[in-house]
Amino acid sequence: EREYTRDELDHRLILDGDLQTTNKVIQSIEDKGQERYLHITLSFQESEISSETLNAVTQEYKTLLMNAYHEEEYCFYAEAHLPKIKNLIDNRTGERVERKPHIHIVIPEKNLATDRYLLPTGKITVSEKYLDAIQEYINNKYHLVSPKDAMRVSDQNYANVLSRTKGDLFNERNSDVKRAIYARLESENVCSFSDFKTL
Repeated sequence: EREYTRDELDHRLILDGDLQTTNKVIQSIEDKGQERYLHITLSFQESEISSETLNAVTQEYKTLLMNAYHEEEYCFYAEAHLPKIKNLIDNRTGERVERKPHIHIVIPEKNLATDRYLLPTGKITVSEKYLDAIQEYINNKYHLVSPKDAMRVSDQNYANVLSRTKGDLFNERNSDVKRAIYARLESENVCSFSDFKTL
């Protein structure tokens, strides 16, 4: 229900791969109601980041995340969204929300060499510390602010951020299940992976 189209909101900068090829790989995975691709968002506290840095960060992230695979085994697509509209009014609160550059990464969950399942992140509850290590390494190397030092989610606006996320997910498959999970996340104040695992 937003007022602007993606192209009105952001300049899209392709950093790696080809979107049509990625979509073909995703569509080649039999649809059994499961998620067929990983969607990873790399967000930044900085309001401006050069295209060179965005590209370097993407390549570094790709190298570290996909280290267990040869390039011919996977499909990887990344694009940066650089805000044309720097601020939006949150219709619920009337507050101005600053929009930041971010990178979207899409990795189909298919090993192209073996035609089997591919999941480079592994089980999040096990690999969270490794994914955090990649994030912190990149932040340090490229002199970027760590999200751990600049959390945009506080107790006060946690529900609002969750609400924005819900809007993105509720048009996807299994939306009833996701809606029920989010309701419990909010009502039971689940804020860690261990609590989420218990839930």
